[in-house]
Amino acid sequence: FFDLPRTLGNNVSQTLHGLVLMERHGQAQLTTVTWMAAAAVALVAGRRRWLWLGLAAVVVAFSVGPVWPGSDGEGTRMFHYMVAYRLLPFFDRLWFPYRMVVVAFLGLTLGVASALSRWEARLGPRRGLAGLAALGALGLAAAEQHRNLALPLVSRDLTPPPIMETIGELGGGLIELPIGLARVSIAWQPVHGQPTFGGMAENARLFWPQGFDQRLTNRFVRFLKGATIDPEHERSFKPSDVLRFKAEGFRWVVLDRHLVDANLHNTPMWRSLDPSERLEAPFRVQAYLISELGPPAAVDDEYVVWDLSGWSATGLEIRPPVPQLAPHAPTAENLHTRSWPLDDMPAYERHLREQGRIPDPGPRP
Repeated sequence: FFDLPRTLGNNVSQTLHGLVLMERHGQAQLTTVTWMAAAAVALVAGRRRWLWLGLAAVVVAFSVGPVWPGSDGEGTRMFHYMVAYRLLPFFDRLWFPYRMVVVAFLGLTLGVASALSRWEARLGPRRGLAGLAALGALGLAAAEQHRNLALPLVSRDLTPPPIMETIGELGGGLIELPIGLARVSIAWQPVHGQPTFGGMAENARLFWPQGFDQRLTNRFVRFLKGATIDPEHERSFKPSDVLRFKAEGFRWVVLDRHLVDANLHNTPMWRSLDPSERLEAPFRVQAYLISELGPPAAVDDEYVVWDLSGWSATGLEIRPPVPQLAPHAPTAENLHTRSWPLDDMPAYERHLREQGRIPDPGPRP
């Protein structure tokens, strides 16, 4: 009954993502001047203070998640959380318990508002001072959030690469590689308007509809999944395996070479390659796919695209190039030149690393 949740495939471990983890390594939640001052004001002067502070305390207790992580890697199990996890409907879907802390924010805000209301009643004709105090509190919060890079909101450029628009014009679903990773390209589906396969849901069994596991046993899918993690290992598939996906409307295999770099340390390639060879990993994966799928139809920066429309029951047939893909034609330069950065972390993550809140793992062995 008190066993920890099983590890989920989409980057959610048994400890889930709780408040303590966020306070230590993410954006500060309750450990800010704003919220600590709010708790003090609510405690000293708030009406029905125990109601609002009690609400905040209960929510914080569950925001910790199933484990209070220790500094030595060990953790203390939160039995109250596991009771709720086992008994309350849908509680087992709260994979990011720290997000519940917004309800604690609500409790603290109501506590402060009740204290401000009490003070306003005592001010009489000078009640405008209460409004100034409220504006001052908002200014403090805004300044603190700005210092933490939360205001204005940190954003990143999600301009879709031109090849995505071309794929949308030509039609056909995308099999995106590496399979099973979170990827920026999910934001581009409204651009091309085609079905996709290969994202983070493919590694979380909880999301699978009935019969989906049979799709993942397709030899073509197993080939594609294995190609990006260990291209030295020989794999095979039959044209009939490709045709099953073509029958469902899939036409394109899209390799994100940047994601090969990003996920390299989780693959057998990391252990098999010398440190001096690891920068070549995306090109090794690319070469392996070319050897089995034939020459790519298009290259756009880190994206290499194969067209499955030429596959038949006898294998890959030679077809004339698609005119719309001419601006993205593969060349020796774009196939073998790294046009993507190795370090493109968002500004907020960079800020946390500079502060030491996200520790730098240093060079891997």
